Amino acid sequence: MPEDSPEKRPGWLKRMFDNVQLFAARLRRGQLDNALVNCARKGKDIRGAFLIAGGANPNALNHAALKEAAARGHLPFLRLLFKHGVSANAENGAALREAIRHGERSIAKYLMANGASIHARDEEAIVIAAAQNNV
Repeated sequence: MPEDSPEKRPGWLKRMFDNVQLFAARLRRGQLDNALVNCARKGKDIRGAFLIAGGANPNALNHAALKEAAARGHLPFLRLLFKHGVSANAENGAALREAIRHGERSIAKYLMANGASIHARDEEAIVIAAAQNNV
């Protein structure tokens, strides 16, 4: 039996996963993507994982989930997005700019360590940090 087969999951996890799959099947694609952005805004990484498993696109809506998670300092949600192929430098470094704009230094460091460029968009991230005395 494969390690992550439904038979190996605890009962509550299997029921939750099945319920999320049913829920996701009822929603249109855009609603799934909006729900994922709302999870990013609130830092609900487990719900986000279920939505992605149910068909939500982590890159949808101009990488809104990435920008929301970065702006609000939700590191576990960022890890989830990176695990599903989202680039730290998406939208020309928008997530890094949002993290700096909102004073999330640890998130900014994490994004840079994962490929976000401080030099994107004419070094706007540096300008924002300097303007906020957040260097």
